[in-house]
Amino acid sequence: MIDYDIGNYSSSWCSHVNKGPPDPILGVTEVFNRYTNLKKNNLGIGTYREDDGKPIILPSVKLAEEEIQKNNMDKEYSPISINIG
Repeated sequence: MIDYDIGNYSSSWCSHVNKGPPDPILGVTEVFNRYTNLKKNNLGIGTYREDDGKPIILPSVKLAEEEIQKNNMDKEYSPISINIG
């Protein structure tokens, strides 16, 4: 039987793997959570929010969404094109 307790890094199939360094991007949120200033703004991962919790939609995003609708496009990523030759 395999132990899958990944949260404690005790899984038998990967217990020999050393824990990597902390992620610097996620560290921004960790610092934010510890900071006690009431006027703080979380500029890490996620969305920017108003004081009432509603997301702030950046003007560039609004413009892009208007272009998508105007040109009857969807929000799919473009395929990766490779020209070998």
